Amino acid sequence: MSDPSRHPNFPANLSIGPSRHAKAEQSVDDFEQDDAIQSYGIAGRIWDASYPILPYLSRPSALVINQFSPASTIFAQSDSPLADDESPVTILELGSGQSMATLHLLNQFAGGQDNPPPADGQSLPKVFLSDLPDVIPLCRRNVQKWRDQHERQAGVAQVEVDVVPLAWGDLEMGGQLARQLASEKRSLTHVLLIDLVYFPHLYPLLLRSLLQVTMPPFGKASESRDDTVGGPEVILSYKTRSLEFEEPFFHALGRYFRVQPLLVQLEKNKEVAGQVEPQLDHSNDRSEWSVHGVGDETYTYICHRWASTLASGWEIPATDSALMYGASKAGDSGGTELLASEKHAQDRTWGWVENQLAAIQWD
Repeated sequence: MSDPSRHPNFPANLSIGPSRHAKAEQSVDDFEQDDAIQSYGIAGRIWDASYPILPYLSRPSALVINQFSPASTIFAQSDSPLADDESPVTILELGSGQSMATLHLLNQFAGGQDNPPPADGQSLPKVFLSDLPDVIPLCRRNVQKWRDQHERQAGVAQVEVDVVPLAWGDLEMGGQLARQLASEKRSLTHVLLIDLVYFPHLYPLLLRSLLQVTMPPFGKASESRDDTVGGPEVILSYKTRSLEFEEPFFHALGRYFRVQPLLVQLEKNKEVAGQVEPQLDHSNDRSEWSVHGVGDETYTYICHRWASTLASGWEIPATDSALMYGASKAGDSGGTELLASEKHAQDRTWGWVENQLAAIQWD
């Protein structure tokens, strides 16, 4: 482990303990948070936004269905925005840490009636966990526990999983992942960010890596049904803690991504005599659409890159200032033209993010 005084996972005056939540499908004690926090700092804790995202990372239940908008595309590739993409589902999680939500996602790919084996010649879905190099042992430990659990249960996991080092902002590490994807003939279809918006000095690093992994060669730029956006789908879940600290990140995010809040509507089924499958109970009105996770003060956003930032010649802004406060586009200058105009940003509709943030009850 690096010197804690210089490590981003060991900020000054760190004082955190294990988290607990009723929505966890397995005992959070299985993650040995106390020991992990001692060894890995903030990466050793299961953070708050890991819990409310679990229903969205689940296959629909037979008895209670959470209707989401936008709908999940992880388990229904035919409904994916990448309508013509023949690549298998390939998911990258940034800043995995304890990876509790992603391990839950792996459980959803376990073999069973609702998830038959792929057809001959069809690749399995694959999930990549990533984090700082010295957090990789934690990720690998939890993945091995997951594998051991499936072996004990005689389950057949219809998914591949790998753990790779990827420090935020390190484009060379990102390049190593790109080469691995190319060798496996895969493109990223989804990127997960779960409770990663916390320290402002890390925002440029996180955003730089996010931009890198959502453009070629990581993902395909132009196969979306909506020609205004493209690239892998980003699922960002986070807990609100401080508007002052968080607002700049979301303002910057909206310059490069279309950002949609995840909404939820609950439907209940009822058993019907003589029928094997339950029917939807339409005797009661459905619940109103609401922002998912609002009761936990957590929010999930479904994001797609603006197509203009995927155009040939577009480059990730070189400086942190340009990255956070101005967006570049392809043009005569070869992708380095800076668009710092506030009016231009509003015209690109990222003002929605500002309105959404204003509606949140901040601490």
